[in-house]
Amino acid sequence: MRSSQQALAVTAKPRSESQTVSALGDQAALALENARLYQEAQHAYQELAATQAQLVRSETLRAVGALAAGAAHHLNNLLQVVTGRLELALSQCDSPGIQCQLIPALRAARDGAQVVKGLKSFSGTGPTPPLVPVDLNDLAEAALESTRPRWQNEAEERGVRIDVGLERGLIPQVAVAPSTMREVFVNLILNAVDALPRGGRITIKTWAADHRVQCAVSDTGTGMAAEIQRRVLEPFFTTKGPKRTGLGLSTNYGIIHRHGGDLRIESTEGRGTTVTFFLPEAGRHEAVPAPPEGQAVTRPMRILVIDDEADVRQVVSDMLAAEGHQVVEAANGTDGLSRLVDGPPFDLVLTDLGMPRMTGWEVARAIKASHPLVCVGLLTGWGDQPDARPEDRGVVNFILPKPATREAFRAAIARARPRHALA
Repeated sequence: MRSSQQALAVTAKPRSESQTVSALGDQAALALENARLYQEAQHAYQELAATQAQLVRSETLRAVGALAAGAAHHLNNLLQVVTGRLELALSQCDSPGIQCQLIPALRAARDGAQVVKGLKSFSGTGPTPPLVPVDLNDLAEAALESTRPRWQNEAEERGVRIDVGLERGLIPQVAVAPSTMREVFVNLILNAVDALPRGGRITIKTWAADHRVQCAVSDTGTGMAAEIQRRVLEPFFTTKGPKRTGLGLSTNYGIIHRHGGDLRIESTEGRGTTVTFFLPEAGRHEAVPAPPEGQAVTRPMRILVIDDEADVRQVVSDMLAAEGHQVVEAANGTDGLSRLVDGPPFDLVLTDLGMPRMTGWEVARAIKASHPLVCVGLLTGWGDQPDARPEDRGVVNFILPKPATREAFRAAIARARPRHALA
């Protein structure tokens, strides 16, 4: 009996060890699975947090963009009065002492108009200018060449060296407005130069992925702190001093979004910055022909000016009268249409876009319906590409953004080719 019990004890011992090993294996497998699940959860959380942050930023910038668009429209109306009056004063003043006071004021007002234009670019209101298929590599190369005085000549004068490189990928064409996309490259290159006070390297790289053309502009410069990265796309935010407008990156953001793309910034303080933007591949596009050159106006015209803001209406009328034209004013669309019917014929009607009760587009459609030979020009604080239906654009002969100069009025009127002129 004792021998059989000893045999059972001997046979039971190996089984207990195997169970222990098996249990330990199960525990190890469970621990590994838990670790894998934890890593996946952490990765999913990080992706969710990044997506939420991107969404919040996009919504914030959209709200700021809407505010910027309204502010830009109002400022353009004010600048039309300022620049117009200054131009008229300069044309009528023979005193060198007074002229030397007026010229800097006019220059400052025009600089202000460029700042407002930057606000419009950020806000993304209105359609983009005509798009043509281009190779981003060519635009990048042209931008590098145009900025050479900054990254080469000025750097050498400071005793530092900035190397630049373009890594041209095999990419399809993108449909863009070449001038505005060139502005994106120039802004990014100049920002990179500013981030390299002790020299370094700027690299532009292009590639194609996921039916998008992608471009990264990188520098080995000072980089940005996290707080600056969160605000860097806000209009007027700058770390470069009071003489900078802070509209470079925000303008780029607006331009890229109007072209159907996106822009992202990655930066590490002390190690450099990479700005990457994405654009959809172009379909089959035909180049947009340049508008025909206008003919010089040699005789005065009879012009109807319609604007609901009295100061703007008066200064535009005075600027046109200074060119020798006969001008009649109307405070709104209804008043303007009645003057068109009751009085002598007009060669041109110049109407504001944003007016109460009757917009400029509605005025233009009514004029073309009743007086198809009368030229119609649209003067607007919303920029030279305001929102409109395709059929509306055919009812105006030209669109002038505010603030318009006397030279801009001359060129637009020359292209209008009036039906008749005053003897």
